[in-house]
Amino acid sequence: MNVFIALGLPLLVVTTQVGHAVTSELHKIVHSEFQPLIDKSLPKDKRYQSLIVGIVTPFETQIIPLGRTFELGNAPTEKIIFEIGSITKGFLGLLLVQESLKGSLDLDRPFNLNSDLKLASYAGTEVTWRNLAQHTAGLPRLPDNFTPADPLQPYVDYDIQKLKAFVSGFKPNRPPGTASDYSKLGAGLVGYALEQKYKMSFEQLLLQGFLKKLGMVDTSVQLTAEQSGRLAPVFKNGIETQPWQWNISSVLQGAGALRSTAKDMTILLKTMMGLGAPEFLPISTLATDPTFRMGNNFELGLFWQHLKAQNITWHNGATFGSRSFFGFDPDRLVGIVVLSNSSLMDAAGVDQRFDLASIEVIQKVVASLKMDKPIKVLKDIDVEIARRVSEFRKTPAAPEDKEWVRLKMAHMVDIDQYIRSLFSQVSEHGFDDREIDFFHKAYRRRIHMLDWKNTQDLKQLIKIHGWFKISEWGSQLDNQAWLLVQHADNDPDFQIEVLKTLSVLYKINETAPSNYAYLFDRVAASSNDPSKGRPQRYGTQGFCAGPGKWEPLEIEDAAKVDSRRAEVGLPPLKEYIEFFKDICK
Repeated sequence: MNVFIALGLPLLVVTTQVGHAVTSELHKIVHSEFQPLIDKSLPKDKRYQSLIVGIVTPFETQIIPLGRTFELGNAPTEKIIFEIGSITKGFLGLLLVQESLKGSLDLDRPFNLNSDLKLASYAGTEVTWRNLAQHTAGLPRLPDNFTPADPLQPYVDYDIQKLKAFVSGFKPNRPPGTASDYSKLGAGLVGYALEQKYKMSFEQLLLQGFLKKLGMVDTSVQLTAEQSGRLAPVFKNGIETQPWQWNISSVLQGAGALRSTAKDMTILLKTMMGLGAPEFLPISTLATDPTFRMGNNFELGLFWQHLKAQNITWHNGATFGSRSFFGFDPDRLVGIVVLSNSSLMDAAGVDQRFDLASIEVIQKVVASLKMDKPIKVLKDIDVEIARRVSEFRKTPAAPEDKEWVRLKMAHMVDIDQYIRSLFSQVSEHGFDDREIDFFHKAYRRRIHMLDWKNTQDLKQLIKIHGWFKISEWGSQLDNQAWLLVQHADNDPDFQIEVLKTLSVLYKINETAPSNYAYLFDRVAASSNDPSKGRPQRYGTQGFCAGPGKWEPLEIEDAAKVDSRRAEVGLPPLKEYIEFFKDICK
């Protein structure tokens, strides 16, 4: 395995690829749960025309087709485009968090401050963006003037004039934030308001926000001619019908306008579970973490839903001719996406077998992986981190007070060092190769989130106090702040900004010269650095090339590295390499 190291503390664990003979088991589970839904012995109005199932585990991704898109057609492929219906709302939740993290949107401020649509308050309490995303705004499922000219195309002609007419006359019957009722209207309002705020279409917002970065090239509202040729035909109760249409004047797009493929949706699934694009993990975590509870088992994040007992984050979707499900267990790193070009409906509503089968597959795959040992260790880690956080919270927050800042910095470094110290202890638990592989991936997910949280807190402290100069704060605070910046790889712009500051301060002894050297190399070696692969200067960043063997990444003018290291108080490179012999296992 490869390890990037700063002062002997693992930052990024990249495990070797371990062979896992689990593919056949995944297929067996999927077929056992979904084959009954496409069984041709069933009447057409009781079976699905076709399904495609994407399964993601810590070890592999499988895309499994079932049935045929037409009675005499081919099985669906990962590139066939399906309507995903209300899963669109989950995308909306991710977009909201992304904008809030940029600082351009406050989820807890009144919605009316950012929209030309003014929602009535209840006894002076205004609806917030968060209320809309949690379905707690007191809005109905759909507006009472939702009367489509064509019943088969319910959203295409609902425009801004109709939406304004409804909003102007609507009066809530309870305070926002007190109860949750699923509202397509609320999602539509959020999508429309974001379009107005940022002066671009819902589709453009998603494309610019994360679809392009993640490589989700077939997720969109409007299809190109080529994509239209890959759109699956749709069936309602066994009879072919029409895909839903949307145009530029359809203002409720946020409620369910997206189309996508199994390939794109498994990319998103992996990313949201922390198995790809680590910089996206805070976005997906904040969007999905439950903050509103309904009963004993049902919880809500921002448009995302959570089953507490099963520990499954999910959203489903349905149009008049399609069904979809997207869900995952965030701790066990198992998820599923299921897309179908059929919708089965009766007087009781949409067929529930689809969602129940999807949840059952997640649970059966989790059980089949047999990861109980590392999961128990990870739970113990979570409990200990929660204990340390809870202990610090007993001290009232006072970010302007220097003594509180010292306590806060010590707390952040304590968490940082604790989580990193566990890497070298894996061998103590007697894990086999598969368990080690799983543990590293789940462990890395925790490191990313803790680093992100520490980075946000540190940025706020620096905003108030500036850099912690040695003459004012002492060398301990300088070193603690540097360590946290060194581990802020999810925010390379912040690292670059601090590097510029330290490049001045180390020359006047207001920061340790070695801190500048380590951060210079960190930024240079980062793939996120604008210079793209610039060699490091001091040889501080490297990887385990084998047991007991650590090698530095590329060094500029390597023959002079020891003289440069001496200038910043670092030992010769040979001694530094020797330091890591016991770390590289």
